[in-house]
Amino acid sequence: MRKSSRYAAYLPFVLVAVIGLVYHAGMKPMAGDDIFFRDATKDTTLWAYLTQRYLTWTSRVVSECVLVNVIQCPLLWRIIDFLLFATLPLLLSGLFGGGKTMNWCAAAAVLIFPFHDMGTAGWITTTVTHFWPFWGFFMWRG
Repeated sequence: MRKSSRYAAYLPFVLVAVIGLVYHAGMKPMAGDDIFFRDATKDTTLWAYLTQRYLTWTSRVVSECVLVNVIQCPLLWRIIDFLLFATLPLLLSGLFGGGKTMNWCAAAAVLIFPFHDMGTAGWITTTVTHFWPFWGFFMWRG
């Protein structure tokens, strides 16, 4: 196999990573629900906050535990979220057996999703509570 054709199989993943990098560079977090979760533990402990949320509103205490900590450092969120976005096509392709065609299909599946919709309630909140567990499922399945 020629060296260039061996690297060509990774082109869809590089494409997704470049698009993801540009997309993440332009994201403006700290709007909508991001503000609520940033301040969620300002006047209480993490444990008290999670207990109150579980008893009165939601059962997603694990993702909210991660969220209220990650949201304190938007740069950390941006790095983690980019890495998860960029590696999702690798996970999808591997789940379905890989290969050149599957690599392109996995990349297309990631890029065709209207990712901008995740910013409507706040980028950090939506990606941590929805996209990160979605990625985790495929990581676990792979």
